[in-house]
Amino acid sequence: MSKGFSTRTGRLLIIHSCLKENLAPILIPKEEKGKYIDFLISENIKDFVKWGIELENKEKERIELFYNKEKENSWSKKIDKDKLKGVERE
Repeated sequence: MSKGFSTRTGRLLIIHSCLKENLAPILIPKEEKGKYIDFLISENIKDFVKWGIELENKEKERIELFYNKEKENSWSKKIDKDKLKGVERE
């Protein structure tokens, strides 16, 4: 890995690229930062992509759980009904 390489910038670019392509963002947990750096050093693209797909699928599941939980909240249903009626909130 070259001197001055920023793994943080790399991770931000990965997230940006995913969002740009309408994919769930690949979030690299801090516990797995070493694995990410190993992939960068070894330039093992095939295994990196497999790992990225696993991380993306985990994020999709997390987003889905969050979305479903929000749908169940009565307060969010109230807000949705108010939006349909054109009620503005301060």
